[in-house]
Amino acid sequence: MWRRLLIIGLVFVPVALILGLLYLPDYMVGVHQRSVTRSLSDWKVEYSNIDSQLDAVRTAEMLEYVQSYYVPAGGYRSTEAIESALYTQRQETIYAFVLSLLKYTNEDFGKDSEKWLAYLQSSTPIDHSRGDLTDFSNLVDTLSAEHSRDEALAAHRELVDGGKQAFPTLLKRMDDETITHIEFLGSVSTTDPPPIGQVCFEILQMQIEGQWPKGFRSFHVLNKTNIAQWVKTNSSQSLAEMRRTVLTQAIRNIELRSGTDLGPNQATRLLDFLHKKWSLVEEPKYVSGSPTQNPFE
Repeated sequence: MWRRLLIIGLVFVPVALILGLLYLPDYMVGVHQRSVTRSLSDWKVEYSNIDSQLDAVRTAEMLEYVQSYYVPAGGYRSTEAIESALYTQRQETIYAFVLSLLKYTNEDFGKDSEKWLAYLQSSTPIDHSRGDLTDFSNLVDTLSAEHSRDEALAAHRELVDGGKQAFPTLLKRMDDETITHIEFLGSVSTTDPPPIGQVCFEILQMQIEGQWPKGFRSFHVLNKTNIAQWVKTNSSQSLAEMRRTVLTQAIRNIELRSGTDLGPNQATRLLDFLHKKWSLVEEPKYVSGSPTQNPFE
């Protein structure tokens, strides 16, 4: 019996050792690739939230890093399933970085980290210290609860009629927490009187992007974080050109997201809505509290 066991051992132990030497590296690579996949997932969350220029620079730097971070090749291979999961997560992380940078800057350099960094390092935030036109500043003051509702609504109409000329004042006053008593909010509805800063932002957003259906408003290009830089970047354009630019960016955003976190049916409805707005960017009118068929009202 012991001889049989000895023979079996002499045959199978070397075979097991050989198989272990052959497959252990692949197993260890698989363990490491799973770890890389988790890291990419964590970075997607960590670096996709851009609130400042510094955040944007860090995201652009990470965009380059993740594209070359432990890419399977040569002796660094494991199973098809593990490598597929790693590839999918890498693409999702890259996409999240690009989309976040696009939303923050309203520029589109795709996966080119060098172009993103060059743009971010050459751009500066809008100068809020510049003086504004006294007339527009007085109109913004009139939005406060110290004035009558009719006076506030009249001031709102004049700020809208001021077009681009009123933009510097509106941008400068977006942090104004003075309470108004008017209830003609555009993009955000609330039962409480909004602060002056919120009304200033909504005038800017409405002038450039127009009124969007309630279910679409989370897809607006402009927000309080990026609108100052966006206006500065596009300040040489007419108001109609600004509207075309923002429509182009909105359409691009939806196309990028279609099939990922945005379902095809919702993407189709959004794109149809945005394309229809093209014929209405020339002279949209804005009457406070009086909606019409014009989507810029």
